[in-house]
This record gives sequence, C-alpha cells and structure tokens, in this order.
Amino acid sequence: TETFGKRELDQPLAVLDDFRHSAGRLDNLHNLVTLLNLAAPNLDGTGNLAWSVVAPTAPDAVTLRLELPERRLALELHYRMDADRPSVRSLLVVRNLGDQSVTLGPSIYPINGIHQDYPPTESYYLCAFAHDGGKDGSLTRVDPPDAKKSALANELLPAGRAPVAGIPLPVDATTDYIGVKARFFAALWEPLRYTAGTAPTTGGDVLATLPADAKPQWRAFITAFTGPQLCLQVAYPPAVVQPGADLQIEWRLTVTDMKKESLALLTEAERRVEYTDGMYRFFKVLAKLLLWLLTAIKVVVRDYGIAVIVLTFLVKAALHRTTFKQQASMLKMQKIQPELKLVQEQYKNDRQQLAAKQMELFKKHGVNPLGGCLPVFIQLPIFMALYQAFNHSADMRGERFLWVNDLTLPDTLVGFGFSWPSWMFIPGWGGMPAALNPLPLVYIAVTVWMSFSMKAPPTSDPQQEQMQKMMRWMPVLFGVFFYYMPAGLVLYFTVSAILSTIELKYVKKKLGMH
Repeated sequence: TETFGKRELDQPLAVLDDFRHSAGRLDNLHNLVTLLNLAAPNLDGTGNLAWSVVAPTAPDAVTLRLELPERRLALELHYRMDADRPSVRSLLVVRNLGDQSVTLGPSIYPINGIHQDYPPTESYYLCAFAHDGGKDGSLTRVDPPDAKKSALANELLPAGRAPVAGIPLPVDATTDYIGVKARFFAALWEPLRYTAGTAPTTGGDVLATLPADAKPQWRAFITAFTGPQLCLQVAYPPAVVQPGADLQIEWRLTVTDMKKESLALLTEAERRVEYTDGMYRFFKVLAKLLLWLLTAIKVVVRDYGIAVIVLTFLVKAALHRTTFKQQASMLKMQKIQPELKLVQEQYKNDRQQLAAKQMELFKKHGVNPLGGCLPVFIQLPIFMALYQAFNHSADMRGERFLWVNDLTLPDTLVGFGFSWPSWMFIPGWGGMPAALNPLPLVYIAVTVWMSFSMKAPPTSDPQQEQMQKMMRWMPVLFGVFFYYMPAGLVLYFTVSAILSTIELKYVKKKLGMH
C-alpha cells in the first residue's frame, strides 16, 4: 500500500499500467514472453499458460517454469530483485528437449504501459526514450507513435526486417537502456545477454518497438477517459537452438519515480530520464533552485499549499525592484500621453524632428521608453522556471490544500460525465473531461474584480481606450488557459495576481498618482 500524500491508498499503485490495443485486446502482463518458431506454427500466448512456481532459492528470487511437450521445449523465467536499486533482473532460458534443432525468434514485452495520475493533462509528458554512450552519452526522447510516424520510421529499418506497427528503436552495442516515461514515473529496460556467453546486441539485430494505437485501460474519477499510452516490445533475431542446448536472454527492468531520493539509487546515465521534457531541461537550474526553496518552506510550515503562498510572497519581494521600475515607467508614460500626442500631431510630417522632440519630452519627465521592457526580460525566465518547477514537482504529488486533493492535478470537485469535443476552439480543452475546477474560477473572479477596481487614467485616444478594455478582460483568458493546469500552479498565480494589484497601488501612491 502506497502512502499517497496525506492519504493511504486501499490498493497498491501500479506504476506499470495496463493498456488496450485499438482492436480491443487488453494486455496487463509485464515481461510477457512470446516465441516465434519459424520452422513451425507460431507459438504465442505463453503468458496465458500455466507456469509453475519453482521453490525460491532466496527471499529476493523466484523461478517460473513452463513445459511445452508438443514443441519439445522447456522454459524457465528467473526473477531476482536487486538489493540496492528498484530493479528486477529477468533471465529467460529456453531448452530444446527434442532431437532436432529448432529456430526461434523470441519477443518480450517488458513494459506494458506506465502509470499516469491524470492522462487528460499528462499526454505531453508521455514518451519513450533511448540512452546511448554510457556515462558521457546522451538521452533521446521519442514521442508516442501514430500511423504517419510508423510509416516514416519503417523506412529506416535495416534490410530484411519486417515492418512494424509502431516506431522501431534499433538496439545496438552502444545502447544502455530504453524505456517509457510519464510525468512522475519511468520504466527502463536494459539488455544484458542474448544466448549463453554472447553480447545481447550485435549489428542492430535486436529491435525495440513502440506499438502504435495503444489506449490505457483506465477510468478517471470524474468520467470515463482513454488517452495515449505506451508499451515496449523487444524482438530478438532468429536463433538456432541445437538438441539439448539452451537459448538464454537476460534483461533488467527498473521502475522509478522522479523524487530525488529515488533517482539517487540510479546511475548517472539513468538519472537523465528526469529531463525528457526539453523545456524543463533548459530551465532545470533555476527550476531546481525554486523547488529546493519550496521544499525548505514546506519543512517549516508543514503544508505545501501554504508553502506555495509563502513562495509567492518571496518571489514577489525578490522581483519588487524590477517590477517597481516597470510599473513606474508605464505610469509615467501614461501621464505624459496628452503631451506626447500633441508633439506627434505637431511634427507628424517631420520624422527626424518628431524623434528629437519625443526624446526631449521623455528626458524632461524622466521617462525611459524602454524602461518597461527590461524588467520583463528579467522576470520571464523566472516565470518559465516556476511553470516547469510546479509541473515537475514529484514531492508535491498527492499533497492537499483546502478542497484541493492533489496540488499537481486540476482541483476537480464535480465531473459532468462527458468530454469536450476534440475540435473545441478553446486551446487545451479539446478532449478534456468536462468538470468543475473552482480554483481557476477564483482566479478569474479575483483578477477581474481587481482590474475593474483599479481605475485607468482617462484617455481620448480610441486605441488606448481599446487597449485598456482588453487588459481588463485579459484575466479571463488566462483563467481559461489555467483551467486544466495543476492546482498548485493556479494557486501561485492567484496569490501573485492579488499581490500585483497591491503592489501597483503602492507604486501609484509613491509616485503621487494614486
């Protein structure tokens, strides 16, 4: 039983999830083994046969056995847990009991889906990956396949390999691991051995595939929903097994979440799975700093929701100087608009004189026309890093605040039992479950009320008046974008909007414009 934030789940949480093919077949078995006997009818479905359990030789190991008399084959599948990491080593031994050689083309399905807390909003994070080159190597992200991607990928297959319904990932001697990742979980498959005493990867003959058109067997708590899911199939090249000989395949499967203490159990190369999201990787230094600060605050206040509010105050305080300059520049620019308009009207036919008079006016009133831009460039990286930090905070997962059950998910109270159509004109809403998420509505109400309570200076310029109207209703647009975002992120922006309004009133008062 997993402790999920402040709640304890009644059932274990399956990190390796289930998926359903578009044809309707449900696959819920991991490390499923199939054997293709090229010299005889196919041998499939070994996962549905009665494997017997051999008496365990150790507390952390077990062996399963399956005999196929009609095929003159005996299979043994050995599992052993690694003591110092979240991994299980698997060794498949296929013994030829007959008096003739047999040609086999084994396939395994080491990963049949990966857990997603809320697939409607997590499909962006779902991906496969491959790592090559060891400690100094690189990680490559592969997005979920579709028919078009599958066709393009099949063109790159080595000669003689049959096309696959998915994206093929050739495994060669430099491959360290391949796997599947969701927002907070990852599963890594590592090739160890193929046939006794030989290397597992020769000439790219081992082929890993991301089958296309997989759907998760999952029901949301607000409405039935299926979204993208990934599984991994590994096909080995044909091998001839002589009478009395063995075919041996060994691999290691590692399952981890994205918490710091869990990633610390992995190798340096394996820890790179945390950064499959390119934007998170780009802002990782600043995002990690903000997450460290958020965690430190939580240790003191003992609640992540309150920690988010405190972090908002701290970020606002740190940016106050640049924000003050930005607001002051904008307010001064508004104040001189009547004079500026007169200058523009007077010198509209002389561009050179107009530019000189404008600069003279700016200098007279101490206005920097670019003064409002520089603070934006300073704040933008912090905003982007905050966005990535909240989206990838595994420690915040499962944490409650007020009515919010999980700060990393939308704060859904009620579901309406249907999904928005895929052609929905609102960005990010297409295909989403229709539900009542109060926090974005609170954000809209608070920010709209505050924008109307802040009286803009009167203007006779129709363009300026139109801009003021647009700015008043801009919070509604942001609230719509925030509707399916993590509740912790929306909480941050709601508190930030309140503080920004208070800050603007302070700036106006200090400049004598209140």
